[in-house]
Amino acid sequence: MEHLNALDAGTRLEEYEIRTVLGQGGFGITYLAEDTSLDIEVALKEYLPRDFAIRAAGSTVVPTSSADEPDYRWGLDRFLDEARTLARFDHPHLNKVRRFFKANGTAYMALEYIDGQTLSTLLGKYPTVPDAHLRRIVGEVLSGLEEVHAAGYVHRDIKPSNIMLRSDGSAVLLDFGAARQAVGQRSKSLTSILTPGYAPIEQYDTKAADVGPWSDLYALGMVAYRCVSGLGDGELPDAVTRARTQRKGGQDLTPAAEVGKGVYGAHLLTAIDWATQVDEEDRPQSIAKWRAAFSGDPSPPGPSLGGDTSNTGKKEGGRGQGQGKGARKSSVSKLALAVVGVAVLGAGLWLLYQPAPPSEPTVDTGREAVSGQSAQPADPPDPAAVTPAQENLPAADASAEWARTQAIDTPAAYRAFIRRYPNDPMVELAAARLVRLEGGSRPAEARPDPPGDAAAAWERAQAIDTPAAYRDFIRRYPNDPMAELARVKLAGAD
Repeated sequence: MEHLNALDAGTRLEEYEIRTVLGQGGFGITYLAEDTSLDIEVALKEYLPRDFAIRAAGSTVVPTSSADEPDYRWGLDRFLDEARTLARFDHPHLNKVRRFFKANGTAYMALEYIDGQTLSTLLGKYPTVPDAHLRRIVGEVLSGLEEVHAAGYVHRDIKPSNIMLRSDGSAVLLDFGAARQAVGQRSKSLTSILTPGYAPIEQYDTKAADVGPWSDLYALGMVAYRCVSGLGDGELPDAVTRARTQRKGGQDLTPAAEVGKGVYGAHLLTAIDWATQVDEEDRPQSIAKWRAAFSGDPSPPGPSLGGDTSNTGKKEGGRGQGQGKGARKSSVSKLALAVVGVAVLGAGLWLLYQPAPPSEPTVDTGREAVSGQSAQPADPPDPAAVTPAQENLPAADASAEWARTQAIDTPAAYRAFIRRYPNDPMVELAAARLVRLEGGSRPAEARPDPPGDAAAAWERAQAIDTPAAYRDFIRRYPNDPMAELARVKLAGAD
């Protein structure tokens, strides 16, 4: 695809050399570039709002007309402000800003280049995402987003195409939309400052006075709803249409609790329905509130689809002290006290979605050393030194510990992960990695599968990755859809 306004391959900007275009939108162009000083690839974003700027002679970007210049300059300042804000974050599930600078009459932002695929690409291949995989994606995005919200910042553009999945399966949140939204509200000339189907109703208000953490949770909730329902981007109703349908007494969106019943955990589905309420006051007001519902933690107040209130009547997250839009709706149900175990159903399909884990770590060790923390110790502690508290870490921390383990990438680290999380789906990959590091071969035995659980058996077969493992899978599950792929793997091995 030709990008007429894009810089040519080979163009040098500071220490960066353009290779190709990764994407182009209404706000600018993103390139794959090489950092020639560090010999690494980066994603280089260029501020070029196509509604009021053009590429002039050479590489220079200029406003389309003198009348557009104030909006162009104001937007350029917002772009740089956003870059400064994002550069403060150093989190394994946020796209790291390495540096930013001015050149060619515009500005550029160099970000960590992530080798993987977007959730949007994954959903193009598989309309739904298995329970365990969805929980991991949402949990990791929440981990990064929580740090953003704590700094008083809002993403404003969470959608499947802005969630990147690394080759190891971990999720990274991309492309903050705050500057784009601000420029669109000022100029009224940008045609795409939000994404229908994912943008909450308050973002349709040009004043955006009510945008906050609850806004990002709506968008992430709609992402999760799409993963559960199998609906495509164009099939998700936008928030304005939903509000109109509700006013007429119609059903604007089939609840996730109905769409995913019997396939996904009840807590997960209830949490999705809570986050995707049209009225911002009826949603969880903070990540902590939603995570508690999402994980089934009975200790904090459970979600009521009538809204999130406190004893003071104040909003969480700095929304002010008003009482809201009338009385709250009564609670439809309380979350059950028992925590539903995370199903391993579909974990094997996740392995199909992604390439096999590389023989050497592909992540930046400095960022991945301790997942979920913004500052990393220079020398990570010995993963074999396990304290009693670490032995009893909750299951929700398994994905963070898995990222840490891969970053350390030593036999001791993988042994520690297996010991702490013996029932986690990633334990088989940990065992396989351990064998490769120690130069051995994978034994035929592995963790027993639940009776009749073909998905877990397929995960096991891929982790072992031997002809005997695939033959065993075919023998036990001859009619399973994965049996055909097992036969292909077997034929390749032979």
